[in-house]
Amino acid sequence: MEDNLTQKAALSFTEFIKTNENIIKSHQGQSLLSFIFPAERIDLYPRINGLRKKQEVLFYSEKPAEDRFFLGINSILMLTEKGEKRFSSLEKKLKELRENFISNRREFENISFPLLMGGMKFTVEHSDENWKDFDDSEWFIPELIFLKEEGNYYFIFNSFTSPKVKIDTLLTRLEYVLKLFYTETNGEESSKLRIIKKTGDEPKDKKKWKTQVNSLLEKIEDGGLQKVVLSRKVELVFTNDISIEPILKSLVANYPECTLFLFHIGKSSFIGASPETLAKIKGSEMTLEVLAGSADRGGSDEEDMNIENGLLASKKNLNEHEIVINYINDCLSKSIEDLVISDPSVKKLQNIQHLKSTIKLYLNEHNTFINVIGKVHPTPAVCGSPADAALNLIKKTETHQRGLYAGLIGWLNLQNEGEVVLAIRSALAAGKKLIVYAGCGIVNGSNPDEEYRETELKLKPFLTIFNNEN
Repeated sequence: MEDNLTQKAALSFTEFIKTNENIIKSHQGQSLLSFIFPAERIDLYPRINGLRKKQEVLFYSEKPAEDRFFLGINSILMLTEKGEKRFSSLEKKLKELRENFISNRREFENISFPLLMGGMKFTVEHSDENWKDFDDSEWFIPELIFLKEEGNYYFIFNSFTSPKVKIDTLLTRLEYVLKLFYTETNGEESSKLRIIKKTGDEPKDKKKWKTQVNSLLEKIEDGGLQKVVLSRKVELVFTNDISIEPILKSLVANYPECTLFLFHIGKSSFIGASPETLAKIKGSEMTLEVLAGSADRGGSDEEDMNIENGLLASKKNLNEHEIVINYINDCLSKSIEDLVISDPSVKKLQNIQHLKSTIKLYLNEHNTFINVIGKVHPTPAVCGSPADAALNLIKKTETHQRGLYAGLIGWLNLQNEGEVVLAIRSALAAGKKLIVYAGCGIVNGSNPDEEYRETELKLKPFLTIFNNEN
């Protein structure tokens, strides 16, 4: 199957190059090629675990409820940014890439194909030891992308070329990266893992949390501060290096309505199941999602509905939700007209339910996808309000760096399509260590014990995977 597919791909790619030969010659400098061709179904998770050990950079994303996933390997271009200009610098580089871009995407109507994938940290920071493999903004173009969409499978081969590059050179790269992908890999059994150390959830940690929350509540009551999102982490150390395969399988099975992601650089893998899509774009239409205000799930349908109704009527939760809506509206209303904001509804996950609203808008040359995201990030859903005061308190209160936690993870292409999620319900894996993060919004009326319990619910997607391993 592999040899037959490679031969067909080589013939189609040769024809693609010949068809666009004159365009390649007309470009100043290198042309960026993106060639799409059909693929067959492949067992993905063992392959991800194997490739992660061999790849300097790898990205995976899946939306189980939509039966869509993609995996990108072998970077041909890294777009790394440091500092406050990370959004504008990325926007500039995307514009440059568009000028010499050639693709056969028009042959595949109504399918959104990713090109760049990566993420941005919660805020600009000097990385500590845990986050040393990730810069403030990290995006890359994979040499090969494997994608499933609407029951069909595709490969995307990306490469740079110029009139001086021979077709045989490009064909050699295509053959190489396909063989790399098809190489048989064996996943590790999760039963081999045993927790030998666990920190962050002892009684002293809860006591510290309650002290921090009470201190923040005093500042909120003093006025001038509406909300602060406080996070905590739990660190696990295992007997062996962590296998990603059992984590992915558990997240897919238990959180199909979330966006699953794995972003690997160097020796670190950032993995999560985000319930919140910050923004997505299709053409000129952009949709932002607000998830703020939470409650438990019920043990029965009747209890669950009662909790849902209570959530929709909760003054504390509606206030927390409205803070985020008002913040985004204030950030965008001066430059974008006709923001369409929905009334709050409830989004249910396996272990928690949230208040949810959407904000729809239309982009123009002055308000691009990256530009708008840069204006609103970090929102009060992960930071607080007012943003500067909340961020300052977070840095003073939290004893850990967030890194990519509560940052942005997603994909883009050069045809005004893309999706970025908030990197919450997430963990950082490196060697034998797994650091799991969770947070919650502190507002007037918050109860420290209830907020601590909310973080426990949010830590659950990862901690329960290994409950039987110790």
